[in-house]
Amino acid sequence: ALLGVPLVLQGEPVGVLTLRRAKPARFSQEEVALVSGFAHMAALAIERARLFASVLQEKQEVEAVIQNTADGILLIGPDGRILDVNPALEDLLGMSRADLVGTPCAEILCRRGPDAPRQCPLFRVEGEVSHAYQEHTLWSPSGRKIPVGVSYGYIRDETGALVRLVAVIRDISRQRELDRLRSDFVSAVSHELRTPLSLIKG
Repeated sequence: ALLGVPLVLQGEPVGVLTLRRAKPARFSQEEVALVSGFAHMAALAIERARLFASVLQEKQEVEAVIQNTADGILLIGPDGRILDVNPALEDLLGMSRADLVGTPCAEILCRRGPDAPRQCPLFRVEGEVSHAYQEHTLWSPSGRKIPVGVSYGYIRDETGALVRLVAVIRDISRQRELDRLRSDFVSAVSHELRTPLSLIKG
């Protein structure tokens, strides 16, 4: 005797749960109900396993992007302390993840000293925008100043409370140097042209 009960997920069959007996005998309604209930639980377990596998895959993909991106990534808690960083930011600052985690954000993004601000500067406009761009100066342990552009966004829970702040940090030292060279070039050309033009005008 064979009893087959479908495994159904969101109205779609995904398999069949079978129950066999060595001797021919009709299954009672109670037995059918029991197997049907078990099949329902099995379908839920399959759905949860699929969801877990999907979430795990997405998590691994996100981690791969974070770990291999050329830009530094900074994860900050609502108290302004650093929760996590990626290898690119470790290389940029010359500090290890262990040294950075738990450190107040202000110590990395603000000038150090007794009069240094205590609040993370990325929280100053928290109530006004959900994402923004600012330029800051990172401070390495050796005192080296690193100009950076910071794009950041806020992660909130279902009540709207802030739970995380994600900052993507890009070294703009080269850009600043190019801007300086461009400005110097324009100033030099203007100066060189001003003298003959003054003579011609005279």
